[in-house]
Amino acid sequence: ETLWNESEGLYMNRYPTGQWAANYGATSFYPLIAGAVDTPDKLSKLINNLTDPKRFWSAYIVPTLSIDNREYGKRGKPNNNGQRNPPFFKYRGSIIPYVNYLIYHGLTRYGLDELAGEMAALSAKLWADNESDNVVNYSMYLPYGKRYKADEYLSTNGNMLALIGMQELIDLEYFRDDLKTQALRFGTFAAGNHSLTNCRLLGRSLSLEVTDEYTILLIDNVDVFKGDGGRFIVRNFLDGKGVCSFMIDAHANIAVQLNLPDGAYENARYNFLVPVGRSSVTVESGVVQTTPIKQSAE
Repeated sequence: ETLWNESEGLYMNRYPTGQWAANYGATSFYPLIAGAVDTPDKLSKLINNLTDPKRFWSAYIVPTLSIDNREYGKRGKPNNNGQRNPPFFKYRGSIIPYVNYLIYHGLTRYGLDELAGEMAALSAKLWADNESDNVVNYSMYLPYGKRYKADEYLSTNGNMLALIGMQELIDLEYFRDDLKTQALRFGTFAAGNHSLTNCRLLGRSLSLEVTDEYTILLIDNVDVFKGDGGRFIVRNFLDGKGVCSFMIDAHANIAVQLNLPDGAYENARYNFLVPVGRSSVTVESGVVQTTPIKQSAE
C-alpha cells in the first residue's frame, strides 16, 4: 500500500516524507512473486509497464533500470580514486539472472502463462546465445545480449536464465494458497518446438515434448498425458490411484488422452475434449468432469 504509485502504475521507492524516488527498475515487479498485487486494476497497470518496450520489454529482459531513465546505460560517477563503472553497471540497465527468475515466477503465480512463456523463451535464448563449452558462466548480462566477463561476476546464478526455460516446461506449483505444492505444472505457450527429458521431480522421472500441434507428458517412461489440437498449459496436475485432477488453459479445443496405469482400473485410458479457455478437470471412478473456470477482469 505504501509503495504503490497509482499515477505511474508501479511499485516504487519513496522517502519517509512521502516523496517518490525519481528512478525505478526491475524491482518494481517483485510484488508479483510476493502476491502483493491485490486488485485486477493494479495488476493490469503493472503488466502494462512491464510489457512496454520503451520501459522494460526490449529484446533482452528485464533491465535493472527503466530504458526511458536518463541514467540508463550511462557510466557510473567517479569514485574517490577517479574510477568509473562501465555503462549499465550498478543498476543502470544491466540484466541480472536472479531478478528475471523472481519476476518470471511472479508471472506464473498470477496465472499470466502467455507472458511467462515469452519471458522464459527470451531468458533461455539469452543464456543459450552465451553458452560456453567450458561451462564458464557469469551473472551479469548487458542489454545487447552479451555476458559481462569479469571475475567478480563469475557465478553459477547466471544459469538461472536456463533454469527459467526448464521450469517453463515442467515444474511444481509454488506460492499460491489455492494450488498444491505436490502438483505439476507443464506445457508452454512459447512458440517453437521444445522438449525436456528425464527431469527428476517428486521422485519421478518426467519428460515433455511440446509442438504447435500437441503436448506429451511422460512419467517414468509412461505416456500419461497427451493433448492434440494446439498449445495449452496444465496447472495443478495431481494423479493417483484411479484419480486425476488438473486445470488447463487452452488456445484451441484439445483432444486429451489420459493414461492412469496405477489406478483402480489397470491401464485405464480416458479420451475426452477440453474446450478453448480455462477449465477444471477431474477424473474419478471412470468418470471425467470438465468445468469452465470463470475469469475475472484483468
